Amino acid sequence: MAEPLPAASTSADAEGEETHLPTNAEDRKAAAALSTLSADTQNLTSTPALPSAADQEALAGAINRLEKTSAASSSATATKNESEKSEKEKAVEAQREKEKARRKIKVSGEDVGVLVEELDLSKGKATELLRRYEGDLGRAIRGFIGSPGAERVEV
Repeated sequence: MAEPLPAASTSADAEGEETHLPTNAEDRKAAAALSTLSADTQNLTSTPALPSAADQEALAGAINRLEKTSAASSSATATKNESEKSEKEKAVEAQREKEKARRKIKVSGEDVGVLVEELDLSKGKATELLRRYEGDLGRAIRGFIGSPGAERVEV
């Protein structure tokens, strides 16, 4: 794969060729580092060294910390989801209670007729609009049109 690099030394190598030393200090340091690297790569065996006990201990500690933080975050997420669900359930329950209260409100047939004629609504929509405004025809019309002083309600 890679050819061995010549060593940075003043002695002649095995073939009798003389190696040249670099002229400046930085080049000499680089050549020396390269020669140690090439010597180290030649001495490597095919089987990797086993991790030391300290490495194994550190790895086990890191895994334990990750498991603890993962478990804590998942339980916090589950608690948050439960509270969000309960809040949503409360909102749905409140909406159902409002609907029940609206159904109990008596609506005049004449008022429904006025809304059907003037606002071009179906009987069901007109009835729902009147119930939303507690049977008050004036507030229902203002709410549907969206005039100031009345809250706008989509039907």
